[in-house]
Amino acid sequence: MAFADRLRGSAEALLVGGSLATGDYRPGISDMDLVAITDDPGDIRQRHRKGSKLHCVYVPRARLDDVHQNHPTWTTGMLIQRPLSRIARAELHRHGFSV
Repeated sequence: MAFADRLRGSAEALLVGGSLATGDYRPGISDMDLVAITDDPGDIRQRHRKGSKLHCVYVPRARLDDVHQNHPTWTTGMLIQRPLSRIARAELHRHGFSV
């Protein structure tokens, strides 16, 4: 995964969730839902292509347990702040994998 290579050295783990993890992924239709566990998200904008169907939440390891904490999140071509939801956490626990 080329995106994982771009994170090398700045992320401790890259977790795959969503349809790719559950086996429902459809090329050209589905997006990719990722969680990068990191100490410092760095310059997130340089890691994503405009219009990409890549969604990635950058969660600092020190704040991983706080379900209310907002994290830098690249989604729908924008960088926003939002928490890693309980639903996303449950999905990662049940179906997710690391790359």
